[in-house]
Amino acid sequence: MTDTSMIEDAQPYREFDDGALRVFGYSYDVQAVQQIKTVSGHGWVSGAALMADNHLGYSMPIGGVAAYREMTSPSGVGYDIGCGVMAVRTDVAFADVAGDLGRLADEIAGRISFGIGRKNPTPVDHALFDSPVWSEVPELTQQVQAKKGPWSLRSRAEAQLGTVGSGNHYVDLLVEPTSCTRLAAVRIPTRNTHGTGCTLSSAIAAGLAKGVDLAEASREAKTFVSAAIAASQRLVVGSGHGPVHHFHAWW
Repeated sequence: MTDTSMIEDAQPYREFDDGALRVFGYSYDVQAVQQIKTVSGHGWVSGAALMADNHLGYSMPIGGVAAYREMTSPSGVGYDIGCGVMAVRTDVAFADVAGDLGRLADEIAGRISFGIGRKNPTPVDHALFDSPVWSEVPELTQQVQAKKGPWSLRSRAEAQLGTVGSGNHYVDLLVEPTSCTRLAAVRIPTRNTHGTGCTLSSAIAAGLAKGVDLAEASREAKTFVSAAIAASQRLVVGSGHGPVHHFHAWW
C-alpha cells in the first residue's frame, strides 16, 4: 500500500511559508508539515524545521524541531520512550576517512541490523547474560508460545543484542572538536528507564532557556537524570519497565 501523505522530491531541502519553515530530506510527510506548522503557530515558538525521515507524531511530528523562547515543551521532547545513547570514542582522524564516508556508511548498514524484531547473525557473548538476575526474576526466562515458536525475554535479548530497533534509531559518526567535555556515569541497575533520553534532552533545553551555556546545561541535566533513574525504584507504576522519577527532589 502506498503512503499518499509522503512526497518524494529531487531536492534535499525546501522551504514553506516564505522561508519560515525549513524541511530537509528527499521526501517529506505532508501531515508532518501541517503538524509542525501548527506547532510553529504558537506565539512563543521562534522557529521550526523538519529533519529527514519526518513523519506524523502526537502533538509534535517525529523529526520535528521547534525553538521555544524561555520555555520547553515536554510533548515536543517525547513521551514514555525507553531510549538510550551510547558513544564510542575512536582514535581515527577525520582527515583519514573524509574521502571514504560512503563506504563507511555501507559497512555500518551491512554489519548492523536495523528494524523491529531483527536478530544479530553473530550472537554476542556478553557478561550481562551471566548476571544472577536472570534466575532471580522468573519472568525473564518464562517461555511464551507464539506463532513463530516459543520465546522468552532472555532469548530475545540474546538474539537481538547488537541490533538497532525500529523507528528513528540510527548510528552517527561525529567529529570531536579540539576540546570537549565528557560526561560519564556508572550504570544504575533498574528496570525503570522509560523517558531517560527524553528527560535528558528536555532538561538540557530547559537549562538553555534559562540562559545557562550548553556545557553547564548538559552537566546539570546529566546530574538530574542520574538522580531520577536512581530514585525510580520508589515508583510503582503499571507493569514492566516503569518511568524515571522526575519529582525525586520533592517526594
